Amino acid sequence: MNWKHLSTALLCCIYIFPGIIFGEVMDSKPRSQFQISGAEYYIDTDPGHGNATPINITAGFTISAEFSVDTSNLSLGTHRLYVRVMGSDGTWGIPQSKQFIVQERLGSDHIPTLTQAEFYIDSISGSPVHTQMITTGTTASLDVHIPTTGLSNGMHRIYVRTMNSDGTWGIPQSKMFIVQDKTQADPTPTLTQAEYYIDSISGTPVHTATISSGTTATLDVHIPTTGLSNGTHRLYVRTQNSDGTWGIPQSKMFTVQDKTQADPTPTLTQAEYYIDSISGTPVHTAMISSGSTASLDVSIPTTGLRNGTHRLYVRTQNSEGTWGIPQSKMFIVQDKTQADPTPTITQAEYYIDSIS
Repeated sequence: MNWKHLSTALLCCIYIFPGIIFGEVMDSKPRSQFQISGAEYYIDTDPGHGNATPINITAGFTISAEFSVDTSNLSLGTHRLYVRVMGSDGTWGIPQSKQFIVQERLGSDHIPTLTQAEFYIDSISGSPVHTQMITTGTTASLDVHIPTTGLSNGMHRIYVRTMNSDGTWGIPQSKMFIVQDKTQADPTPTLTQAEYYIDSISGTPVHTATISSGTTATLDVHIPTTGLSNGTHRLYVRTQNSDGTWGIPQSKMFTVQDKTQADPTPTLTQAEYYIDSISGTPVHTAMISSGSTASLDVSIPTTGLRNGTHRLYVRTQNSEGTWGIPQSKMFIVQDKTQADPTPTITQAEYYIDSIS
């Protein structure tokens, strides 16, 4: 089977809450005003509102849609899939996107291995700041020294991309980091405050907490949600140190749901498990009867999965029928027979600041 035609069945699954798609806020209209009434997707180029490929949905304040994307006419290489939704008032939301790769491959072809990684700062252009050869197979854990000489103080972004033995470059991944002048003799700055924002790091924070615990802090704070629409939102937090430098914001998604103090606390009723994509039929469903928390011991079938890295997703539903935000972890599938001895852990190594 040819991968390019196999990817014609590129399966997408979207979970959209009021004004939200792929977990990002699109519109702040309250849930009580407008339902989501339409959705469409396009690849690489925007044909205009209403002119893209429609996605079949059932209108509602929250929607879940599973659809196939036709990639048969796409060139080999990297492309970007865009999805947007329309409210019942006729207003289109902001498109959200994900990159994907089209590559010709037969089922009998060997699995390509990683051969090198390139590192860039702030822009994937010109010469990489570091190149690392890879000889570990289909996965790699790299300990590299990235030069920051000449970078201005403040936030920067490091990009990394890998190439496989077929000569194909993967989709770049990136992380933010901070450059700050400091000598070994300088005192270590302490944390002084934290600021919290909802949906966007702009304007006035919804909460500010003073910190006096040193270089680390555990904060128990109450974040006001009055005025937020029902559905999924994102909470941002950033901290400032005694040098006056703000750290890189961190965020988590959370759900707002109408509830009075007199309402009973909903309990968990079931959990669903998926592998690699939250779409189709779950690989395992577990019923829950332990209340508002659960510790589950489940056996997840991996029959039919190729060797290599996969991602396990789990989501839970409560007694009100509301599904929580999916959580995921990566795992590795490796050929092993029952006769093979189970490997034991032989040693542990500890490092501070750098694995070198």
